[in-house]
Amino acid sequence: MPYTYRDSNPRAPPVPQSARATYSTGQTYKELKLECQQKGILFEDCDFPANDSSLFFSEKPPVPFVWKRPGVSIKILHFLCILSCRIWFRIRQTNGPLFIYLFIFNYSDHLFQDNSVIDWLHSQAGEELMAWILLISLRGLSHGQITRLLSNGIQSGDCWLLAAIASLTLNEKTLARVVPQDQNFGPGYAGIFHFQFWQHNEWLDIVVDDRLPTFKDRLVFLHSEDHNEFWSALLEKAYAKLNGSYEALKGGSTIEAMEDFTGGVGEMYEIKKAPENFYEILGKALKRGSMVSCSIDTRSAAETEARTPYGLIKGHAYSVTGIDEVNYQGKNVKLIRIRNPWGQVEWNGAWSDNSAEWRSVSPSEKKRLYQTALDDGEFW
Repeated sequence: MPYTYRDSNPRAPPVPQSARATYSTGQTYKELKLECQQKGILFEDCDFPANDSSLFFSEKPPVPFVWKRPGVSIKILHFLCILSCRIWFRIRQTNGPLFIYLFIFNYSDHLFQDNSVIDWLHSQAGEELMAWILLISLRGLSHGQITRLLSNGIQSGDCWLLAAIASLTLNEKTLARVVPQDQNFGPGYAGIFHFQFWQHNEWLDIVVDDRLPTFKDRLVFLHSEDHNEFWSALLEKAYAKLNGSYEALKGGSTIEAMEDFTGGVGEMYEIKKAPENFYEILGKALKRGSMVSCSIDTRSAAETEARTPYGLIKGHAYSVTGIDEVNYQGKNVKLIRIRNPWGQVEWNGAWSDNSAEWRSVSPSEKKRLYQTALDDGEFW
């Protein structure tokens, strides 16, 4: 994604930063994990038990939830092979750089023992072009950025949290702060994860086990379209624990979650009353790696999630992923790029993916703006 913020200077892989341990025994994530490894058991979080009390505080579960641990098996390896195909064809369709990105956990040696994968890659490259294979070990949870790359989206009713998480994945440094990179599904796995949030003027380290609420073998809350990806569900579980329960996450504010993810101070603008230099303010914020979201206010509960004639959803939280200007009929037009965290349902007005305006824009400008006609939830 062209607007993913990255530091311009090469840096060493991010390391976990200091945060206050919050587990009831006073033990840190590393201490708890080591204890489980020494005992040969998987971690069970007694502070946030796998029962109804962690789900709801004011009602009973509508269905019989079953808490299950993610399984790491050959299905994941098969899933990764499928990913390589999907990424390849997405790149071919968008006329982007001719690279194949294989996002893996820590299984590159196992994946490429299968010669059929190499044969497939070779057959796709052929003699027409050179295919470069970039193997990136995202160490377990960072693997979730696959969702962002493929624009699969995350489906859940808590769009305010989804928009914040979608913005979080656009900034590698911020993501590494919230999702420490010292955890994975590899050797020494102990069923324990930790996430860090900013609360009351300090960073807190929230430890959770990997048991997730399911119904009919499907995750019931925040989840990816790909059922072998769990980072978003684990992040949500940690955030639910921070707030007391999953039910506590109903009806929140995106700016609140962004503050919890960054330790920053939120600022809100009403477009009709925004200052004249609002576009410049927005541009500076994005260049500095700020998390930005937007929404259309509703006048009543009946308007919530109602779709406008131009495809936007009222009361729905969107991520702002970039701004730019384009030369159109001799004039510079200011554009803003927005992403629906659902990964689909887009604006269909002026400057939308298939709008007439793009016909008057040069191919080089389209390429610079990464303009595509894909229903991936992102649009100008």
